[in-house]
Amino acid sequence: MATELKHFIEYASQAADNVLSFPMTQLYPKGYREQVWCRGTDFRRNASGAILCTLNNAEGAMCARISRPDVKLESFKNWQVMLVDLVTVSLNGKLTAEVMRLRTEGGKPGSYLDLMPRAVCALPRKLDELRELIQYIQAKELRQVLETAFSDAKIVLPFLTCFGGRESYTYPSGLLAKTVAAAKVAIGMGFESQEEADMVLTTAILYDLGRIQDVNLTAETIRKATGIVPHAATLDLVRLALNPAKNRLHASLEEILATGYCDQYPSLHRKMKQQTALAKINVALLD
Repeated sequence: MATELKHFIEYASQAADNVLSFPMTQLYPKGYREQVWCRGTDFRRNASGAILCTLNNAEGAMCARISRPDVKLESFKNWQVMLVDLVTVSLNGKLTAEVMRLRTEGGKPGSYLDLMPRAVCALPRKLDELRELIQYIQAKELRQVLETAFSDAKIVLPFLTCFGGRESYTYPSGLLAKTVAAAKVAIGMGFESQEEADMVLTTAILYDLGRIQDVNLTAETIRKATGIVPHAATLDLVRLALNPAKNRLHASLEEILATGYCDQYPSLHRKMKQQTALAKINVALLD
């Protein structure tokens, strides 16, 4: 125990200044992402093959899950010192840390033991599919907004790991997979003009894109508005384009584009809410 504690102190002292330690006892919302030095204890495997453990640091403890049944449990030991990239999710109704990547004292200095869930391996193809769907947008200005957004790693990476689906479920590639499905639905709908089709497809994707930085993912309104695939609100936007309220939808999109929110990430969602562009769309949906 004394030797392992010494190892922990040595590893913790090597942590970079920008590696934060968060109070794991605080109820962060699903989708909160952090990198933290911690000790892993109580390693075990559940019925689905995922490795479960408890992350401990000076500020508290949190249950964690490593969704890789192909990784040997013997690779870990109690009091394992880890530098962990994690994202909080909901598992059986409890807040849980999904381990996305970690470095252990058994690994080579400066290298990471990659533990990304298997579903993430398919993300590059899914992202390519979304980029192809974006090409259906004929308006150059609208298409450029999305092409710029999805060429920015600061936007793409959280988009790949943000949760999707109902409040009680989380998926490593949920938001991306859901948005691809919703885009296909939008493209398949009948519109009176190409302009309407462009506006609906752009809005559907921007709606999900803005949710990356939404720290209130467990709010009641979000729970009610979130479907499995495609996003329920996206379908409402499709219907909105086919009724008299479409002019307000167009005006909201024009405001988004005119103020260049997509070029100001990570403040995209906050500024959309401050400037009421997204709020206008929500009001239109309620009418």
